[in-house]
Amino acid sequence: MSSSEVKKIYEKRALDYEDFVIPCKICQYNMLIGILDLEGDELGVDIGCGPGELTCMLAEKLDEGKMWGIDLSSNMVDIASKKAQKRDIQNVGFIAADYLELEYENKFDICVSSYLFHWLSSPLSFIRWIKQVLKKDGKLGLISPSPEWYKEVQAAYQTVMEHYDVKSEEIVGKNMYLRRDIEEYLEKEGFEIQISNEFCFRENIDVESCLKRIDAKSDQTYFRKLPKEMKRDAVEMFFKELKENTEELITTESGYIVVAKNR
Repeated sequence: MSSSEVKKIYEKRALDYEDFVIPCKICQYNMLIGILDLEGDELGVDIGCGPGELTCMLAEKLDEGKMWGIDLSSNMVDIASKKAQKRDIQNVGFIAADYLELEYENKFDICVSSYLFHWLSSPLSFIRWIKQVLKKDGKLGLISPSPEWYKEVQAAYQTVMEHYDVKSEEIVGKNMYLRRDIEEYLEKEGFEIQISNEFCFRENIDVESCLKRIDAKSDQTYFRKLPKEMKRDAVEMFFKELKENTEELITTESGYIVVAKNR
């Protein structure tokens, strides 16, 4: 999936993402912020900032510093800017752009990115850009989902795709990486891993709410390989597959928080 296709998803689903996804991420953001051990005067950037929650939370910790958030989606950036204004956060700014098209060098003390890594076509290009923009000894903080992320939903989806004899893909994103894969990418480019933690939350959730959350991240692109005339039946089958045994799902939200230093 190209960056323009990803942008299209989040231009359309920006408000849904803010309403259905962000509330689930606050505890993860707090964990990352604690691990970063901020001094308070850093200049930071959040790549793929979405509606800006993590960016704003970091800015609120920086009494003498500033955060920038960058996202492909102008609708995401609009939500982020209004959020900062509503919370009267003065030391934050947002840019609607492809981060790879922005030229910085040795500029930032910290760089964070949450739930972007699994969308990347080239993780090494991402890491090399981060290395270029970070100062020496600057910190990179990543939150990335693991292959166990929404495994119950992924299993139901695979059943549907097998019914249509079509190869399944990730429900959200392009590739799910193991923690060791991410660490190796970083170490290869000269980063020193400081902390690498795994988290796993189990949640009871009704099927409708679960699918709203999934679709806020994907806009049902996981059915893009099916002919248009099959899609409606596939969506209904997916819903029934999830709801077959229980009114509520127990879903797995799992991933990694990795902090590395630029050497």
